[in-house]
Amino acid sequence: MGRVPFRVLGVIFLTLILGLTAFIEFGKDTVADPSKLYYIGFSLILPFTFVSQLVFWALLNRLFSLRQQKRVIGSVDVGMDIAQILAFFTIPIMLSFGVDVLNLFTIALVSIFIYLGLFIYLSTNYLSKAATEGVFNEKDNKKLSIGKFLSYKYVAVLSIFIIVSFTAVRFIDYSFYNLTVSVFDKDQIPYFLSLFEALVVIAGFLFATFATDWIQNEYGLRVSLIINPLLTIVFTVGALALGFFLATTSPPVQKPTFSSLSWSP
Repeated sequence: MGRVPFRVLGVIFLTLILGLTAFIEFGKDTVADPSKLYYIGFSLILPFTFVSQLVFWALLNRLFSLRQQKRVIGSVDVGMDIAQILAFFTIPIMLSFGVDVLNLFTIALVSIFIYLGLFIYLSTNYLSKAATEGVFNEKDNKKLSIGKFLSYKYVAVLSIFIIVSFTAVRFIDYSFYNLTVSVFDKDQIPYFLSLFEALVVIAGFLFATFATDWIQNEYGLRVSLIINPLLTIVFTVGALALGFFLATTSPPVQKPTFSSLSWSP
């Protein structure tokens, strides 16, 4: 972003997400095997999510000073959690009223379009004003080589920690989705996933609201950072134990495919 303005990068990436999402939605007739298109769409969920979040937080960082961010960051997190909870609980209600699962993707497409429009409006009307007031200056960004980047021990260790953490999460998600497809039929999956994800967001919201500050105040940042790895180890060992001791011999389950994730009529 030292060479290309952030506003231009944000518009390019959000437009790319919008275009690819539109192609996945309306491009079924242009490919020989639609299941491959669904496979690509399923694979792009995480990249699209990470890029959208990166654009959002980068815009927030440029619109507000550090002191202002400390005041609004809590409200932003609460707002994001509430939005996710409403979205996940709305999905079963919409499906119960006869809305087709494929139409949910259309709703996501419209949401991305609105997001792009809001980003253009905010970056056009307020980003220059924030830069003038000294909130953020693009010229302060310094390009670092890979060697220079890795020379900072803290940055290198933190990068390795993030890579390992996300790799573990993705393996867990892979096992979870495969098991979900094996246990539930295609009509039950949307209800289960929406309610399950809503409960996960609620649990995270309650923990962050009532437990995070208390743990940091009582035990410090070091203890709070190792809680998630410890919980991951406990749940992983518990899942392995359940599978080892409670598994019963049964006919082999048909191997799930990505085509079974598509609910095309």
